Amino acid sequence: ANLRKVIRMNVQDHIFPFAPENVVVTNTAYKTCNDSASTAGVRRTSNNSQLNNVLNSLKAAALLDLATIDDIVNANGTKQAKCISALAKHIKNEMDSGKKVILSDLWDDLQKPPFGYYNTIACGILLGFIFSYYKNSKYTWTDSAQSPQVLAEGTLVKMVTTMCTGKM
Repeated sequence: ANLRKVIRMNVQDHIFPFAPENVVVTNTAYKTCNDSASTAGVRRTSNNSQLNNVLNSLKAAALLDLATIDDIVNANGTKQAKCISALAKHIKNEMDSGKKVILSDLWDDLQKPPFGYYNTIACGILLGFIFSYYKNSKYTWTDSAQSPQVLAEGTLVKMVTTMCTGKM
């Protein structure tokens, strides 16, 4: 246990200060991402206790009920709030850049420092949560068939799951 703590403090926290492990520590949150995880993030609710572990971390950090993406970007206080704020800021900057957002490039960025995201339930929920602020907005997702899709709930779920599983 002490070695794990030393590694986390000297390696993980230094290289990946905004990693999902800084939001939720429950081991089951690090199973492979699936549609249920993305759905829980987009809806901000779930009946599954495994998924609720991640949502409860967002709730404990007073993030779950914030009304706008700007509220999330400006959140601070807890370690969880800082991590999610950094994620929201990164995604918002990409979405507001005026350029086409290549989600495979965004996913590549999120896998690198300072985020360290990978194909997990936690990442699916956190990304679903952030992208939920773009639900039914002016943005669209061009799927693999090159068809533009409105960012409705189902589209966001598919988009986030596809992104987390590296199939973009």
